[in-house]
Amino acid sequence: MSILPKQITDKILAKQTMDLSVPKPKATPQLSMPINQGTEYRDDFHTWSLLVSGEGLMQFNLSIAKPIFVTLTLRLCAALVDGCANCPITITANGNSVESHYRDTNEHWHDKVFQLDKKWMKAGNNEISISLDEDAKTQLFIKAVTVLGEE
Repeated sequence: MSILPKQITDKILAKQTMDLSVPKPKATPQLSMPINQGTEYRDDFHTWSLLVSGEGLMQFNLSIAKPIFVTLTLRLCAALVDGCANCPITITANGNSVESHYRDTNEHWHDKVFQLDKKWMKAGNNEISISLDEDAKTQLFIKAVTVLGEE
């Protein structure tokens, strides 16, 4: 017997976007952000920001009926200090490394796609974490998080 709501078990994972351009982001049917630390909403840029190197963390919960491949798309922008970006991040799915020390240097809003392997996913709640690395010197802005699944 499944513990997931019927609307979740009926579909694999339709495209869903969590809008982070607002101070209080709303969860989608399968994606929520229960933890954010070392972050803040930047009203001047209408976005959430990973602020504190080594402590900036956004944790998302993704509820799926069974293990599937997931495409994770981040709408992001690297903050510049003295014309340079230094905001490496690490992304994990259920503790498995998706991307370590990814360095984005694009100061304009753009989409970056990451693939979450089916072997890292499980039926039920899956923890996807985006953390600012300890050697970061600048902020990373994240305006949206989109997930899409396939078998």
